[in-house]
Amino acid sequence: MGQKNLPLTSGDEHVKAFERAGWTCAKKKAKDAHFILRKAGDRSVLSIPDHKEVKRTLLQKQMQRAGLTEQQYLDFFHDRPPGQRTEPDGEGEEQNVEGNASGAPTTP
Repeated sequence: MGQKNLPLTSGDEHVKAFERAGWTCAKKKAKDAHFILRKAGDRSVLSIPDHKEVKRTLLQKQMQRAGLTEQQYLDFFHDRPPGQRTEPDGEGEEQNVEGNASGAPTTP
């Protein structure tokens, strides 16, 4: 995978994906500026610009700060339920990951 697989969309849409990953929008700095996201127990702070299109390089940096792989981020972005998320199989291919009753991934 690479940056070209990341969605080129608004800051609002990216904030929603990070919220699904457990981050909270702490505040929005000034009009047309940035969303500030925090996560309990994590010292990192994410800053997502309130633009119509967020650059992929910036998004990739925020994903790294959040500790998310590209595939994990895409699962949150597309709001895939835990039982339908995909994980890379180590060879660049994706495989479906079944979830157990708690939503934790199990191997097929």
